[in-house]
Amino acid sequence: MDLNLLTAISPVDGRYRGKTEPLVEYFSEYALIRYRVRVEIEYFITLCELPLPQLASFPTELFERLRQIYKDFTTDDAQRVKDIEKVTNHDVKAVEYFIKEQEKGMESTNLYSKTFDAYKKGQYQRVRMNVEKARELCPDDTLLMPRFEFLDAVSIGQLEVVDSMAYALYRLVQKYPESSIKPHAMEVLLKANEMYSLGLPVESARQKEKEAAAAEKLKAKEAEAAKKAAEKKAEAQKKMGEASVLEMYLQALPEVVKNAAAPLSQTDKIVMYGDGNSTKLLRDVMQSSNQVMEGLSEATGLDVKSMISGFMGGKAAAATEEKK
Repeated sequence: MDLNLLTAISPVDGRYRGKTEPLVEYFSEYALIRYRVRVEIEYFITLCELPLPQLASFPTELFERLRQIYKDFTTDDAQRVKDIEKVTNHDVKAVEYFIKEQEKGMESTNLYSKTFDAYKKGQYQRVRMNVEKARELCPDDTLLMPRFEFLDAVSIGQLEVVDSMAYALYRLVQKYPESSIKPHAMEVLLKANEMYSLGLPVESARQKEKEAAAAEKLKAKEAEAAKKAAEKKAEAQKKMGEASVLEMYLQALPEVVKNAAAPLSQTDKIVMYGDGNSTKLLRDVMQSSNQVMEGLSEATGLDVKSMISGFMGGKAAAATEEKK
């Protein structure tokens, strides 16, 4: 019986399916399988980054391709995992087999791994044969092809003359100027060019790289300087704002105290009993002044009390300095 609104066991997947459908991405069997695939792939990438010796040859540039397996995961992929599970009778093992299937589809990646292993073993003819296959299999792959070409060039250096290796490296750096393998190729190329006086125009290329790096560094410094200037400007504007508020408050303070004490001027006689009442009267007047200060602080967002303290402290320090 097919699953639909009428055959669902729970109303969650039945009559309320329209409300709960967004949760499919997180709580369904499909979501569980997708996250299992993600965990397996990220675990593999972590082992490569350690690096685990057996995985040291795996190109870091291909990590994103592996991640695409779970980023582009579909319900058809989930169904494939379930089909594998019927054979393995193990849900996690089915995920592993699924990922292996996806990796087999990455022929160029597998070919590079084999080529690198052949190079480490000194099988330079095998390297060159694999590179020829790569040129047919993935000629437009700007991630892997520079690496294939690099292995091909250094293998030529082992099988033929240094000149041939140098010319192959020179073609590599010209064709793939943005490749991460370029610095390694340039290092070998410069040494060969210098030691054997090959006359290749690689120094000009190195000079251009230095100039580009210097320009980038200068650009970063200018950006940092602009940031600091903006911060100083903002700080200056803040201080100007504080100064204007402080000036306004100090100008208005005598009038505030005068108005706070105005009711007393209308009184002919005040009789106080007990100690401390006169002090309390003065405190009431000052409290009215403080309320004005607090209201000003709330309205402007500035700590007027601290500003006055800082101002008075500065004045005192200046007076002390003058006496010296």
